[in-house]
Amino acid sequence: MCALLRYNLGCGASYSKGCINVDLDPRVRADERWDVRYPKVKPRTVVELSAHHVLEHVAVPEAKTVLASWVALLAPCGQINLTVPDVHDLTRRLAEGEIDVDAWRRYAFAWTSGITPEGWVVPDGAATYHNAQRLSDRARYILRTAGPLAFVDWFNERLFAPTRYEPDWYWVHKSAYSKESLATDLRNLGLSVVDCHVEGMSYAVVRGRAE
Repeated sequence: MCALLRYNLGCGASYSKGCINVDLDPRVRADERWDVRYPKVKPRTVVELSAHHVLEHVAVPEAKTVLASWVALLAPCGQINLTVPDVHDLTRRLAEGEIDVDAWRRYAFAWTSGITPEGWVVPDGAATYHNAQRLSDRARYILRTAGPLAFVDWFNERLFAPTRYEPDWYWVHKSAYSKESLATDLRNLGLSVVDCHVEGMSYAVVRGRAE
């Protein structure tokens, strides 16, 4: 028999009726306040877990661990619903001239005007985000020779690997995904992927279901 708990993690302004809405920000409406990286829910008790525009705010080293902790909450029939920016699709659109570098930077990083937040240490080579042509050329090469999964790996290694966050700019993106990479992560955690598409401003929507 399915559990009845439904959670909306990192709800922000998107309070969802019928769910237990969780957010640390005291300015937003929420039913519970705790850090979604460390779930305060018993394993295998959740029939539906949603996290829209949340996972990209978790730093690269811990993002896979956090995703695994969310999956562990699912009941045997449970479903997880995720939405993240699709950096593969965003970079494709940049390379093809559909969007400019400011739009790419805003949706891929949540940065504006090319300003790196104070205290955000970016590794050598990550300055490619300032140069649309260099990034477009590199993206085309990686996508042509290795595919979107390798591209996301490169993106995380080169552009999302700061050595420290001081202060912790929680609204800035700290990891990158495509619909393919996120679907692969869910499959590797034992879920069946029931939906995987891109919508709107290159948002990857991926839904996985526990067996």
